[in-house]
Amino acid sequence: MKVPSQFTRLISKRFIAVMAIGFMVVGGFVATQPEAASAQAPTGTIIINKITPGDVGTGFGFTDNIASPNGFSLDGGGSKTFLDVPAGSYTVTESVDPLWQLYGLSCSDLGNNSTVDLDSRSVNIDLSQGETVECSFYNRSNTGTIIINKLTPDGAGTGFNFTDNIASPNGFSLDGGGSITFTDVPAGSYTVTESVDPLWQLYGLSCSDPGNNSTVDLGSRSVNIDLSQGETVECSF
Repeated sequence: MKVPSQFTRLISKRFIAVMAIGFMVVGGFVATQPEAASAQAPTGTIIINKITPGDVGTGFGFTDNIASPNGFSLDGGGSKTFLDVPAGSYTVTESVDPLWQLYGLSCSDLGNNSTVDLDSRSVNIDLSQGETVECSFYNRSNTGTIIINKLTPDGAGTGFNFTDNIASPNGFSLDGGGSITFTDVPAGSYTVTESVDPLWQLYGLSCSDPGNNSTVDLGSRSVNIDLSQGETVECSF
């Protein structure tokens, strides 16, 4: 059997060593093994929650710069998850709904870099690689109730007419002893006026208002109602 020469053994050892570190010499040139494919862009996850008492309410609108079509809606208690979002800065804003008050915002962010701005109704998200940022929008009903009573001796009389700016058709009528209730009225200022009836004298007006902000004006035959969120104002003619 032929014994490898010292030169042959040396070349073999060098070849094995070269192969172990990922390149070899071929014809005097260095040949490297192909590099692994480039890593994917760093991404994370964004979760948006809509919180309401009892999970009530529907169709809360949002705009965002996370993904097309750059807008979505949620019902009370609902959430939306954006997956594989490239790391970066994003903003989500809730649209104004006159029936609901946005009273709180929060974000859970491992890097503590995300912020909230209640005045602009927005969360500003700073998303890092592999991170999940979860933000919540808290709403409560921004409405109240208005009750109008028509008081006459023994509930006599019919067809007492009123005008109002509470709800279309902006007018109603009541019989003596009757009442009308307006529910889910957006918080704000409203006026109810009783029309003149030559057969009846309007001699008194009153309003029960927890905030004591509503007023009456017998000369103009009107009540001026200041309705706050969650309040019930009851006025009598």
